[in-house]
Amino acid sequence: MPVILTPHPGEEIKRMLRLLNVNHNRLANDIGESSVLIDRLIRRKTQLTPNLAIKIAKAISTTPEALMEMQARHDISRARRHENAESVPIYPLPKSEDDRSE
Repeated sequence: MPVILTPHPGEEIKRMLRLLNVNHNRLANDIGESSVLIDRLIRRKTQLTPNLAIKIAKAISTTPEALMEMQARHDISRARRHENAESVPIYPLPKSEDDRSE
């Protein structure tokens, strides 16, 4: 089964910057970060960090949690392309006290 790669948060940031008519240089300047870093982020060449997510989220009117969730989903989808967990056992949960009394 093919694994679908979820979007990188840089794609959403790039889309929002277009809607806001703001280029990556202005964003970088306004949040006190390197324009090279922002360019790499929107080109999906680097990961979003929590500190950067806080700053960018404020600038583009979203939440850092939403951006970081996108990063986590992207990372997991990439990992699934390379990891095979099919042979890993699933441990059964212990029965609750209520279940044991029956």
